Amino acid sequence: MPETGRDTKNYPDEGQAGLGVPGRTGVAIVYCTFPSVTAATAVGRALVEQRMAACVNVVPGVTAIYEWEGAIHEDGEVVVIIKTLAGRVADVFTAITALHPYANPALVSLDVRAGSSAYLAWVKAQVEAT
Repeated sequence: MPETGRDTKNYPDEGQAGLGVPGRTGVAIVYCTFPSVTAATAVGRALVEQRMAACVNVVPGVTAIYEWEGAIHEDGEVVVIIKTLAGRVADVFTAITALHPYANPALVSLDVRAGSSAYLAWVKAQVEAT
């Protein structure tokens, strides 16, 4: 087998377990937190309706411990996990920033290096259908 320069044991090709080539999926995960399920759900629904996201998970019951304006805070938050395309991350950030109740929302994006080919294709179809 020719050397590919990547770890094929941990990141199999399409022919092995149905996973895509690592680093080339074009899919991204956006992580964000909200103060309530209501706010998180409203933003998540807007992202899916506008086809900026294929799916949004709303995960309540998270405790955030952080420093803000010189004081340590411990607050309940709701985590939102957004599945989108790497090329739409800027649009997702813009939409969340416009709708978010926080002055400085936690917004980070992670590129999906590998995943189920069928799931990645579904994400792409949902978001690219604009």
